[in-house]
Amino acid sequence: MTLACLSLILVIAVFSWAILRTNRLGASAQEIALQIVQNTFPEDYPTLLIDNSHPDFQEAVPVELLVRYVNGIVRQTGPLESIESIRGNADIALIRFGQSDDLATYELELIFRNTPADVEIDMKFIDDRWLVTRFDAIANILAN
Repeated sequence: MTLACLSLILVIAVFSWAILRTNRLGASAQEIALQIVQNTFPEDYPTLLIDNSHPDFQEAVPVELLVRYVNGIVRQTGPLESIESIRGNADIALIRFGQSDDLATYELELIFRNTPADVEIDMKFIDDRWLVTRFDAIANILAN
């Protein structure tokens, strides 16, 4: 009986820790997505985006190209005025089995001086931090 109670307490403790970890990681993913977007568009050099980029993203989009991309967005849309909403979620494994990755995907609705736009940002949790694997701005003015 005592062993069964101890086992139950251990199982409850493990699940409680897993739920807390999942909630903490989910909140940190949304927070870093907001910080990256807030700091990317007023800057000439998007330091936070670059510093939090996954190596595969950096290989696919070299820093010089990323800086030109961000500067081109600001040139066409005007400065960022507000972040209206953030939608999306973090897909975090409650209990780890194998090599599953913690991933997050968000879409932020932004208001720039000249036009509204959306930014889509995907991230992967690696080495205790969220790293950007995709960063796309979508606005009608950018298509012209």
